[in-house]
Amino acid sequence: MEPGYKGMDSFQFYAFNLLANPDARKAAELYHSIFGFPILMANESHAELEIHTGTRLIFSRPKKLCPVEPGTLTLLCKDFFLEGLSEFQIESKATETYWSFLDPWNNRIWLYISQELSLTKVQK
Repeated sequence: MEPGYKGMDSFQFYAFNLLANPDARKAAELYHSIFGFPILMANESHAELEIHTGTRLIFSRPKKLCPVEPGTLTLLCKDFFLEGLSEFQIESKATETYWSFLDPWNNRIWLYISQELSLTKVQK
């Protein structure tokens, strides 16, 4: 079998990868506490959370054979409260429905607030 394109059915989205340095466990614990994503595994250099069946959020500490840079994650949310995001730096409030944060590792988190929410549900 020759390498090359085998069609879209050959690929399935697996993970979002973000930076966590120096301890990936701390990133996993933070994201679990804020978003409720189950932690599948976590050690100092690598942690995985499940954000949806079959889709993972992976935090890695950079190593020589595993270069990792800060990334961006966009989440759709139905309920939005700033209280749980104290470890995140508010980068910008782009519109009534988009907020941008930086986590402690400089990964950007965009929260897209569902259009179905009334603004009274957004707690400041």
